[in-house]
Amino acid sequence: MTLRIWETDPDSKPRPRNRYVEDVVGYIHGGMMIKTKPVSLSEWRFTTDDPEVAARIAELYGGEVEEWDTERANNQQVLSETSRIELVIDDPDALRSRMVLWGRKGIIHACDGLYFVDGEDRGQPCGCPPEFSVRKANAEKGTGPQPEITLKARLAADEKLGFFLYRTSSWTLTKELHEIEAAIAEAGGEGSRVRLTLSLEHVEFTTKKGQHVDYHRPALTDITTDTTSLEAAA
Repeated sequence: MTLRIWETDPDSKPRPRNRYVEDVVGYIHGGMMIKTKPVSLSEWRFTTDDPEVAARIAELYGGEVEEWDTERANNQQVLSETSRIELVIDDPDALRSRMVLWGRKGIIHACDGLYFVDGEDRGQPCGCPPEFSVRKANAEKGTGPQPEITLKARLAADEKLGFFLYRTSSWTLTKELHEIEAAIAEAGGEGSRVRLTLSLEHVEFTTKKGQHVDYHRPALTDITTDTTSLEAAA
């Protein structure tokens, strides 16, 4: 017999454990919140709940260890002095992507652009517009899903430290994702690990209307087969 108590109170049903993130020791960020305003950064920011991990990050990439939000689990942060991080991933599944629309109580819509990938409608057509520009416009208005790209990787500079997670909703990176995934699949053939570089690239230009645009965008480059084992890298 199976308990059916969650049928009468589905909002209280415990969420399944996410094995993709349960062994993660820290997070990589391209931005941060200052008061209530999101701010983009030119160098990578790390957060963790482990002071020893934070200290090692500062040693590897510069910056100081500080507490940034004592109400969060990952309350140790390092504002590094680097815009490039060499990473190593174990397999192509380390890079994941989906289109997601969040609500106050959680995910409202999760799809791959054509079909739902979560919930009761999994496998059914998602109904998203076919045009990229319309998808982006809907996401900006808050009426449609936006990209959610997640990368789980080790730091090439100290693989034994553990896994770090990077998430981004970058539309620019989304445009390049098919090429990145193909390069990772090729480099990771026959079970090989893959080495790549995560960077914040500076973009600056003037639009036809004379507006100056200046920002940093995430990029995944230098994708090659990693020839070292985890034991050899220790």
